[in-house]
Amino acid sequence: MVDFVSFRIPEINYYFAIFNVADACISVGVILLFIMVLFGGLKQGKEEKDSQQTAVEQTAVEENAAIKNTTAQTTENDG
Repeated sequence: MVDFVSFRIPEINYYFAIFNVADACISVGVILLFIMVLFGGLKQGKEEKDSQQTAVEQTAVEENAAIKNTTAQTTENDG
């Protein structure tokens, strides 16, 4: 198992620092987790907004029905 990786290009005398593969995987995983939480929260917020809008629409429909019933009862009582 390779735990450390060293990048070097001897032709141009370039040497990149040695890093631990496990640490690199953890770093990538944390970044992906952060992105997932960030965008997952946005998606969840959108779903909550949609459900709240549906609840508001349902309440409006119920209120309109109640007003119509009240109006109909008042008309029957007056006539």
